[in-house]
Amino acid sequence: MQYRVLTILLFGLPVLIFQSCTDMLCILSGYKPSEIKNTCDTPEPGTKLSPRCNLILKHADKYIENPDSLFDSQRQLLAIMKAGVKVIEDIHIPVDTSSILIRLYCNVPENKRHDLPVLVYYHGGGFIWGSVEIFDNYCRKIARETETVLISVDYRLAPEYPFPYAVNDSYSVLKWVEDNIEKYGGDPGKIIVMGESAGGNLAAVMPIVSRDSSGPDIQAQVIICGATTFDETEFPSRKYFLLGEKYYFVSKDYLQRCKSAYLQDNADVSNPYVSPLKADLDEFMPPALVITAQVDPLRDEGREYAMKMKEAGIDVVYLEYEGMIHAFMNFYPFLDAAREAIDDLDKFIDNVAGTGTD
Repeated sequence: MQYRVLTILLFGLPVLIFQSCTDMLCILSGYKPSEIKNTCDTPEPGTKLSPRCNLILKHADKYIENPDSLFDSQRQLLAIMKAGVKVIEDIHIPVDTSSILIRLYCNVPENKRHDLPVLVYYHGGGFIWGSVEIFDNYCRKIARETETVLISVDYRLAPEYPFPYAVNDSYSVLKWVEDNIEKYGGDPGKIIVMGESAGGNLAAVMPIVSRDSSGPDIQAQVIICGATTFDETEFPSRKYFLLGEKYYFVSKDYLQRCKSAYLQDNADVSNPYVSPLKADLDEFMPPALVITAQVDPLRDEGREYAMKMKEAGIDVVYLEYEGMIHAFMNFYPFLDAAREAIDDLDKFIDNVAGTGTD
């Protein structure tokens, strides 16, 4: 029932309510506003959840079992609230002996649909959950705001398809984009990789793979709440947000289940295609936007990867969003900071590639 309530709150009520009245959201969710606002402290000194993130966590106790649950409970409501996009096309592309789905989005008018930046998006879900369909509404939003050709990648999932399937699928999509995107209005010289959580890992890995394989040129990389290492390093953010009584959207058990499913057959966690934090980087690699959430177990490994890139001479924009939780940008109808982050993403793309629609 709680998932239905949260999904209705996020997608079934006017967005104006989301943006204006936290107290009303609390009441509609069955909580006293004071109960939410007075329990925002975290184990980390000086860190507080935003009240709305705290409310999300109250409803998300089963996310640990199935991250799709927040999205699955009311698919009809999600369909009703889908943002209109001028072009949406499902395409199956070959990978090794199989094929995978990509979904192409573009909201730019046809007469301006040329030489556009191409945003290749890798979804989150710990390499074991997620799909193009689940993240469809979010991709529609990003495509509308950034005025890009957005490619959402349905890479194959563990445990049936462990490492390196997701990496190989992601790279196959890059090569397909380089060879085919012009016919859809995209510029193969303006490829930007973007991902969140596990997808953030893939977005960080792709420039490394492409460099090592003399593959497609990547103009920029966007890493959001990214998993940059599978080492058991006890970063402060893991210490504070994984080991306490309260969980913050990502639990230690969930991370272990993802790791064991993805890294089978004794895969080496120091492999840079697994843990980009272990990679040898150089100044010729693409500029990066790295976004982290303050109250996220993965915060510090994202921050450390941004620092590693800067030390290598890569141009990096690092943004940490106060009071936010893991995957917060997906809650853009509900969180001001998520909409701010989407605006920052749009500005970054404009700076590195331009919209091509002015």
